[in-house]
Amino acid sequence: MMLAFALVAGMSQAAVIKWSTGTIYTPGVGGAFGSAVGNTSGTYLAMVYFYTDAGALNGITLTGGFSDNSTKAVAQSVLNSATVGYTFLNNVTYYGKVVVTSTDGNWQMVSSLATCALPGTGDLTFNFTTAGAMPSQWTAVPEPTSMALLALGAVAVGLRRKLRK
Repeated sequence: MMLAFALVAGMSQAAVIKWSTGTIYTPGVGGAFGSAVGNTSGTYLAMVYFYTDAGALNGITLTGGFSDNSTKAVAQSVLNSATVGYTFLNNVTYYGKVVVTSTDGNWQMVSSLATCALPGTGDLTFNFTTAGAMPSQWTAVPEPTSMALLALGAVAVGLRRKLRK
Protein backbone atom coordinates (compact mmCIF):
# COMPACT_ATOMS: atom_id res chain seq x y z
CA MET A 1 0.00 0.00 0.00
CA MET A 2 2.78 2.43 0.90
CA LEU A 3 4.58 1.61 -2.33
CA ALA A 4 1.44 2.40 -4.36
CA PHE A 5 1.01 5.72 -2.54
CA ALA A 6 4.67 6.67 -3.12
CA LEU A 7 4.36 5.74 -6.81
CA VAL A 8 1.25 7.90 -7.31
CA ALA A 9 2.81 10.81 -5.41
CA GLY A 10 5.99 10.57 -7.45
CA MET A 11 4.11 10.48 -10.75
CA SER A 12 1.98 13.56 -10.02
CA GLN A 13 5.07 15.79 -9.53
CA ALA A 14 3.24 18.68 -7.90
CA ALA A 15 4.83 22.11 -7.89
CA VAL A 16 4.58 25.53 -6.28
CA ILE A 17 4.43 28.89 -8.07
CA LYS A 18 6.66 31.46 -6.39
CA TRP A 19 5.50 34.87 -7.57
CA SER A 20 6.83 38.42 -7.46
CA THR A 21 5.65 41.78 -8.75
CA GLY A 22 8.88 43.39 -9.84
CA THR A 23 9.78 46.77 -8.34
CA ILE A 24 6.80 48.59 -6.81
CA TYR A 25 6.78 52.40 -6.96
CA THR A 26 4.87 54.82 -4.77
CA PRO A 27 1.81 56.49 -6.32
CA GLY A 28 2.70 60.03 -7.40
CA VAL A 29 0.58 62.87 -8.79
CA GLY A 30 -2.33 61.47 -10.80
CA GLY A 31 -1.17 57.90 -10.18
CA ALA A 32 2.19 58.25 -11.96
CA PHE A 33 5.00 56.18 -10.49
CA GLY A 34 7.07 57.92 -7.81
CA SER A 35 10.09 56.52 -5.99
CA ALA A 36 10.62 52.83 -5.28
CA VAL A 37 8.75 51.52 -2.22
CA GLY A 38 12.00 50.35 -0.61
CA ASN A 39 13.07 54.00 -0.32
CA THR A 40 9.83 55.03 1.39
CA SER A 41 7.87 53.94 4.42
CA GLY A 42 4.82 51.71 4.37
CA THR A 43 3.82 48.33 3.11
CA TYR A 44 1.59 47.36 0.22
CA LEU A 45 -0.92 44.56 -0.11
CA ALA A 46 -0.66 42.25 -3.11
CA MET A 47 -3.48 39.81 -3.85
CA VAL A 48 -2.59 37.23 -6.49
CA TYR A 49 -5.28 35.26 -8.30
CA PHE A 50 -4.56 32.07 -10.23
CA TYR A 51 -6.84 30.50 -12.85
CA THR A 52 -6.89 27.32 -14.89
CA ASP A 53 -8.36 29.04 -17.97
CA ALA A 54 -7.49 32.08 -20.10
CA GLY A 55 -10.94 33.56 -19.46
CA ALA A 56 -10.12 33.95 -15.74
CA LEU A 57 -13.32 32.15 -14.75
CA ASN A 58 -12.06 29.00 -13.04
CA GLY A 59 -10.17 30.17 -9.99
CA ILE A 60 -7.79 27.91 -8.14
CA THR A 61 -8.76 27.31 -4.53
CA LEU A 62 -5.90 28.41 -2.31
CA THR A 63 -6.01 28.57 1.49
CA GLY A 64 -7.41 32.13 1.42
CA GLY A 65 -9.96 31.54 -1.35
CA PHE A 66 -8.68 32.26 -4.84
CA SER A 67 -5.72 34.40 -3.81
CA ASP A 68 -2.32 34.45 -2.22
CA ASN A 69 -1.01 37.65 -0.72
CA SER A 70 1.98 39.44 0.71
CA THR A 71 2.35 42.75 2.49
CA LYS A 72 6.13 42.96 2.55
CA ALA A 73 8.26 45.10 0.27
CA VAL A 74 11.55 43.23 0.13
CA ALA A 75 14.43 42.64 -2.30
CA GLN A 76 14.51 46.03 -4.03
CA SER A 77 10.85 46.85 -3.34
CA VAL A 78 9.46 43.63 -4.81
CA LEU A 79 6.33 42.06 -3.33
CA ASN A 80 6.65 38.30 -3.36
CA SER A 81 5.36 35.07 -1.91
CA ALA A 82 4.93 31.39 -2.64
CA THR A 83 1.48 29.96 -3.16
CA VAL A 84 -0.10 28.10 -0.28
CA GLY A 85 -2.94 25.60 -0.06
CA TYR A 86 -2.81 24.38 -3.67
CA THR A 87 -0.60 21.92 -5.50
CA PHE A 88 0.10 22.97 -9.08
CA LEU A 89 0.71 20.24 -11.64
CA ASN A 90 3.83 20.18 -13.79
CA ASN A 91 3.52 20.55 -17.58
CA VAL A 92 0.29 22.54 -17.11
CA THR A 93 -0.36 26.18 -18.07
CA TYR A 94 -1.91 28.44 -15.44
CA TYR A 95 -2.98 32.09 -15.59
CA GLY A 96 -2.43 34.73 -12.94
CA LYS A 97 -3.02 38.37 -12.13
CA VAL A 98 -2.01 40.56 -9.20
CA VAL A 99 -3.85 43.43 -7.52
CA VAL A 100 -1.60 45.77 -5.50
CA THR A 101 -3.17 48.25 -3.07
CA SER A 102 -1.30 51.11 -1.38
CA THR A 103 -0.99 51.32 2.39
CA ASP A 104 -3.61 54.08 2.66
CA GLY A 105 -6.04 52.20 0.41
CA ASN A 106 -6.37 55.15 -1.99
CA TRP A 107 -4.40 53.68 -4.91
CA GLN A 108 -4.50 50.35 -6.68
CA MET A 109 -2.95 48.71 -9.73
CA VAL A 110 -4.22 45.57 -11.42
CA SER A 111 -2.04 43.54 -13.75
CA SER A 112 -3.30 42.03 -16.95
CA LEU A 113 -3.77 38.27 -17.05
CA ALA A 114 -0.43 36.55 -17.58
CA THR A 115 0.39 32.99 -18.56
CA CYS A 116 2.69 30.81 -16.52
CA ALA A 117 3.59 27.30 -17.65
CA LEU A 118 5.11 24.99 -15.07
CA PRO A 119 8.17 23.05 -16.18
CA GLY A 120 8.26 19.26 -16.30
CA THR A 121 9.80 19.11 -12.84
CA GLY A 122 10.32 21.58 -10.00
CA ASP A 123 8.70 24.85 -9.05
CA LEU A 124 8.08 27.97 -11.13
CA THR A 125 9.33 31.46 -10.28
CA PHE A 126 6.92 33.92 -11.90
CA ASN A 127 7.54 37.69 -12.10
CA PHE A 128 4.54 39.74 -13.27
CA THR A 129 6.76 42.58 -14.53
CA THR A 130 8.96 40.28 -16.59
CA ALA A 131 5.78 38.73 -18.02
CA GLY A 132 4.72 42.21 -19.18
CA ALA A 133 1.59 42.18 -17.05
CA MET A 134 2.15 45.06 -14.60
CA PRO A 135 0.50 48.42 -15.40
CA SER A 136 2.54 51.61 -15.81
CA GLN A 137 0.62 53.65 -13.24
CA TRP A 138 -1.73 53.50 -10.27
CA THR A 139 -5.50 54.11 -10.44
CA ALA A 140 -7.45 55.93 -7.74
CA VAL A 141 -9.74 53.82 -5.56
CA PRO A 142 -13.13 55.51 -5.09
CA GLU A 143 -13.92 56.59 -1.56
CA PRO A 144 -16.55 54.46 0.18
CA THR A 145 -18.50 57.61 1.09
CA SER A 146 -18.69 58.71 -2.53
CA MET A 147 -19.86 55.28 -3.58
CA ALA A 148 -22.49 55.26 -0.81
CA LEU A 149 -23.80 58.67 -1.88
CA LEU A 150 -23.97 57.52 -5.50
CA ALA A 151 -25.93 54.42 -4.46
CA LEU A 152 -28.25 56.51 -2.29
CA GLY A 153 -28.91 58.85 -5.22
CA ALA A 154 -29.73 55.90 -7.49
CA VAL A 155 -32.16 54.52 -4.90
CA ALA A 156 -33.80 57.93 -4.53
CA VAL A 157 -34.27 58.25 -8.30
CA GLY A 158 -35.72 54.74 -8.43
CA LEU A 159 -38.17 55.42 -5.59
CA ARG A 160 -39.22 58.71 -7.14
CA ARG A 161 -39.98 57.01 -10.45
CA LYS A 162 -41.89 54.23 -8.69
CA LEU A 163 -44.00 56.61 -6.59
CA ARG A 164 -44.90 58.78 -9.61
CA LYS A 165 -46.75 55.90 -11.29
